[in-house]
Amino acid sequence: MARPLERGFSFKKALEVENLKENSYIAQRMIIEAIKEAGDVLDVPIIKEMRISVRCARQHYLDYLECQKREKMEEQSNNKIKLLVEEIDFLQAKRKCLEEDVKNTHQSSDALADEGEKKKDISLFFSNQMP
Repeated sequence: MARPLERGFSFKKALEVENLKENSYIAQRMIIEAIKEAGDVLDVPIIKEMRISVRCARQHYLDYLECQKREKMEEQSNNKIKLLVEEIDFLQAKRKCLEEDVKNTHQSSDALADEGEKKKDISLFFSNQMP
């Protein structure tokens, strides 16, 4: 049964390591409490459940690492998807702006062409054309 890390929890500072996760602190505390209950490290009874747990510990650790690896890969793929969606949104907004610019350019060129036809001045039409 895992107990949450308590505020007043303290044991030898030499045993504490900065990069231990909360589960490691809890397990470490449980071990220290079991040793204190037994009186000494050599007095701790080796029971069947402990042997089974030790045998399975490596496999549990490998399973944990595999799970962490899968979570990291999922997070990376989600980040890639998020970046692609953002890029698509940006490109769609840019396309919309460009289409609006093209529409405005066509309208202004049509207006100048109509004005040139009314005045019979073809130079108005050519003044709006790109080189």
